[in-house]
Amino acid sequence: MTSSKFETNDDRLDFVIKKANGTKVLVHRSLEIIPNQYTQPKEHRLDKSQIDNQESIATIDLSNFFDLNVEKLIQEVSTKWGCFQIINHGIPIGGLEDLKNAAHKFFELLVEEKVKYCKDSYSASESVLMFWSAIGEKNENVLEWTDSIKHGSNPQNDSNLWPPQTRYQVLEYQKWAKPLAKKLLEVLLNGLNVNEIDESLEPFLMGTMNINMNYYPPCPNPSITMGALRQTTGPTSLCSSNMTWEAYMSEGLKEIVGST
Repeated sequence: MTSSKFETNDDRLDFVIKKANGTKVLVHRSLEIIPNQYTQPKEHRLDKSQIDNQESIATIDLSNFFDLNVEKLIQEVSTKWGCFQIINHGIPIGGLEDLKNAAHKFFELLVEEKVKYCKDSYSASESVLMFWSAIGEKNENVLEWTDSIKHGSNPQNDSNLWPPQTRYQVLEYQKWAKPLAKKLLEVLLNGLNVNEIDESLEPFLMGTMNINMNYYPPCPNPSITMGALRQTTGPTSLCSSNMTWEAYMSEGLKEIVGST
């Protein structure tokens, strides 16, 4: 089925979002033409000619986290780039691989299984798990070329809602990721001459910790689509898979956790 087999845009949105087929199933049904809802305006598309290949994103070794030189480097690259890759961060490599494998298992589920976790709209403030696709409402101009599943910020209360394919792996990852995020935040605040954090303000500074798993289906014309729309978020860590640095940078993300 090509995109022309859907008689109206609402039919396509119903297929992708409300029926929880997701962008993945849309692509697997021999999609040949990018639907209008996914097509980025020209002024918002990634212009590869503007990418400076002479410079690369800093890779920071955290094996000696609180060395003053390491702290200074984190602060400098955060100011210049807004993101960086880290190695020797303390998160077990096996745990990261388990997390990625769990994500693959979830997105390979039949639609009948994924729909149990589906919502047809997304709210960043919601703390329960949801599966969603093509983020956006019908009146929005452009949708994201992605399928996603969100694990909420309160695992003690919410983890019973998570699918068995991802529950254990996400809980294990959170044990390591939250202390790491806190240490990185402390280093960044030190760079702003904030050397002591009032405990009452810590929840505000840390924000809510959600773990999203994103699947980006193969795209017939990736130059006119976007996996993540422009947005303002708190510090974001990525467990890298097969995405390129250009893709990371085009989405304005703050921190990148490397796979090594």
